[in-house]
Amino acid sequence: MKRFEDYSLHLPVKTIAGEGCIKQLPELLASLGSTHPLFILSRKASGTGIVELLGTIQDPVILGAKEISLNTATKLVGIYSAGRHDAIVAVGGGSVMDIAKTAKLMLSDASRNPMKLEGLGGTTCTKQVPLIVIPTTLGSGSGGTKLAYVRNSVTGVPLRIDDTGLFADIALLDPKMSKSVSGTQTAYGVAAIVGRAIESMTSILSVPTTEAFAMQALKLVVANSFRVVHTPHDLEARMQIAIASQLAGIAISHTGGSIAHTLSIVLSQTTDISYGLGMRILLPHALRFNLAGAEPMLARLNSLMVFSNNLFADDPVELEEDALLFIHWVSEFFTGLTSSVSPAIPSRFYDILDQKGQERVLLPQQMEEIATIAYDSLDLLTSRQQPTIQDLIRVLEAAYWGYPLDHNDGQPSYTHDQKR
Repeated sequence: MKRFEDYSLHLPVKTIAGEGCIKQLPELLASLGSTHPLFILSRKASGTGIVELLGTIQDPVILGAKEISLNTATKLVGIYSAGRHDAIVAVGGGSVMDIAKTAKLMLSDASRNPMKLEGLGGTTCTKQVPLIVIPTTLGSGSGGTKLAYVRNSVTGVPLRIDDTGLFADIALLDPKMSKSVSGTQTAYGVAAIVGRAIESMTSILSVPTTEAFAMQALKLVVANSFRVVHTPHDLEARMQIAIASQLAGIAISHTGGSIAHTLSIVLSQTTDISYGLGMRILLPHALRFNLAGAEPMLARLNSLMVFSNNLFADDPVELEEDALLFIHWVSEFFTGLTSSVSPAIPSRFYDILDQKGQERVLLPQQMEEIATIAYDSLDLLTSRQQPTIQDLIRVLEAAYWGYPLDHNDGQPSYTHDQKR
């Protein structure tokens, strides 16, 4: 795998983790010079008693999942300015944190055109806008990233914004804030963490520091995920998973993701399939497609996570065998984690039905459109292999029907070193 001799990481987010750390919020706001923050809450979070727990909220903005768009970010900028607020506090899942981070970026640099936010690069902030994020779900890791995904209000497709101006000042990880999340939703969060960590480690931009973050995230997941899915009031286990989410988020923020991450983002913003469920279904197929060049890392993961004795193997045949064993372990891990969860969590897209249980949420004729949207995502630029639209369709088809993608026949039309 490619390695970089020189690299740098920028980690400005202050992470405070622990049961009851939410009580530090007034003190933390004061340390940032804030007396009149704007609170942005997810609709689900607002109905769980969190408002009463925080105690300092004045006229919060409450957003539903379908409202996470650039239009909403623009409205938040207006509300912030009109209300003469001096900080932002985002309480909710990854979508709410992303929209708050986008509003912060727009407020920090008034020259930013909302329709041209997508892209790579730093920012030259002209105004300091303090931001505190408080996750109420597990899995997104958005509190530690310089990434935000919001829907383009005109086209409806997800925009990927990558900018150091998106970093929060403080992330508060309090296990009590997510204890009302169901076992099913928690399992989706675990899948998101596992997918982000592994695709970070197989990214072409993976470096020793991000590998350490991702590896620790995987270890915490393996040690605590069964407890947190099946005994949701186990705050110790929930705290460890929250930390794993933050670590995986930091890792993928710097390395970028790959096919499973990209397709899951598109599915979550264009269908009713959540990001975590998309990751649970897509990850084994995406890893098989990306096998070439990723064998050493996947074989190493197999040695560390499955406890084989081939940690220092360098024979190509052994490396491929161990890599495939690890991919199989990923599938079995998800299956074992959710085997007793009710209702059963689908292992293929074909089995996902709407809330009435009558219609399939994803149809085969939608795959080309989803693949086309994903193909234009900057997330794919850090993939081990560079897929074509047809390659992405093949991955989606394998995940839809539940058959294993043939890693020999499923190689991409372009390698990363060829012009896309």
